Amino acid sequence: MSDHKAKQGITIKQDHSNMEGPTVEHLKDSASTSDPGHVARESQGTESTDMSTTKHEKDASTTKATEEQLEWHPISHPKLPITTPPCYFVNKRGDVCSISTGKHRLLRQVKGVNTPTYALSISKYKTTTFKLREIMVYTFLDGQFDKDEHYIFHKDGQQKNCALANLLVSDLSTLQQLEIARLENLHPNTRYTVVRNIHDTSTFEHYLVSDNGDVYSLVSQKHLKKSVLETGYQIAVLSSDNRRGLPKAHVHMLFHSIVLQSFNGRPMVTFILHTSMGTD
Repeated sequence: MSDHKAKQGITIKQDHSNMEGPTVEHLKDSASTSDPGHVARESQGTESTDMSTTKHEKDASTTKATEEQLEWHPISHPKLPITTPPCYFVNKRGDVCSISTGKHRLLRQVKGVNTPTYALSISKYKTTTFKLREIMVYTFLDGQFDKDEHYIFHKDGQQKNCALANLLVSDLSTLQQLEIARLENLHPNTRYTVVRNIHDTSTFEHYLVSDNGDVYSLVSQKHLKKSVLETGYQIAVLSSDNRRGLPKAHVHMLFHSIVLQSFNGRPMVTFILHTSMGTD
């Protein structure tokens, strides 16, 4: 509609220039000789028209972008059976709906989970849960996501923001670089590195550790909570990355051990002498 109005405006201007009698240019010349201030006023009017046209174009672009965000697409997911017609739909904003007997119904998220999740029927008597971020990438980024190889990165660090524009599919190496850059930008005086050298057979490289002793999970995109032992040491529970078929393991690690082994680049084989108890 906005584009149409803009085109009409141009057409009207052209029609007036073709009218019988004095043309637009003749009127300009006449006005300039009889009223010195007319040129300035006309110039302002032209600028106003240009600004109005630009505003219409921006409004039209915004409207088109909004319409694309709200357009419904049938959900695609390996665990969800293909039905004809489709039962579940999602838009690029991250809304999920179902259509049954011709009725459109927005679905509510499953309560009590950290990341947006929906319960969808996979058969007549069975439902299962689907993470919204996986629904989004399987539906809109067909063929770009392999759950065994890739991670889904929330660009703003907010897991609840599953709009397509906020999601990025990447391998672990790329994800590490992105998160380290983002975290160090948020905390300029802090360095982060990948958690390494804490287990013989399993990898924990989907965790990052800072030089002040904080451990960050690339999966949950949160810093791990610190449990304090009776001795005063702080301990973390880490789960290994098994996306590549590696052995699954859970380890309890002292935070200062994680810092030393990850930043030094080798396993710890000696006792640690604390220089500051405030950064354990």
